[in-house]
Amino acid sequence: MKRLGVTAAGVVLLIAVVQVISVSGVAGATWPSMSGILDFLRAPGSGDLVLSALASTASSAWWGFAIGSAVATALSALSAIATQLRPGLTTLVGVLHAIPIVAIAPLLITVVGPDTTPTVLAALAVGFVVFVAATSAQSDAEQATDDWFSTLGASRWQRYLRLQAPRSIPSILDGMTLAVPAAVLGAVFGEWFGASEGIGVLLVSQMQNFQMNALWASSLITVALSGGAYLVVTALRRYAYGVLT
Repeated sequence: MKRLGVTAAGVVLLIAVVQVISVSGVAGATWPSMSGILDFLRAPGSGDLVLSALASTASSAWWGFAIGSAVATALSALSAIATQLRPGLTTLVGVLHAIPIVAIAPLLITVVGPDTTPTVLAALAVGFVVFVAATSAQSDAEQATDDWFSTLGASRWQRYLRLQAPRSIPSILDGMTLAVPAAVLGAVFGEWFGASEGIGVLLVSQMQNFQMNALWASSLITVALSGGAYLVVTALRRYAYGVLT
């Protein structure tokens, strides 16, 4: 309860600071008041518009998170079992992560379409984090007891199932927790490049039309989505830790 109270007090303080800066005018017309943002959300049709866009972004982020986590986990398993493929897979994942979004998004639009691009970008962002977490844990497990498994004549498949996979689960869960905000960010950026709906589409339109109250409202809603998703995955990770231990 104490922690919840501190969090609530911090939120109230932040709202107060935003309101004071707006009233003072030191940040200019681009810094709206919290009351103006709330007025926009309460206006007829505005709240429904933002929530509809939020639902689209959440869907893209969720599917990107699920696909990216599954593919990254499968690739990490493949690199543990077929060790000769590990350098190539590690390089491939690193190169994909190093490509700027502004460079890869136009290519994805022509290949998978503008409405699928947000999901793919979210999956790419998630996949890198989960892959690194999984392979790092597998390497640690391998270094710890690899000689013992070799003495027993265990195959690479047996080592993975009995040693590396169980040892990598906590790290994979940690990686998935860190990857949640990246999934939301990837989905929003993907929507910037021509998607038909989503928070990213609203942000571009509101920015171009200098609708500051609407722009800030959409941005804060996106932050709330990212924070809420992080809290949900953190709770699931804590539950999984309890089951595993």
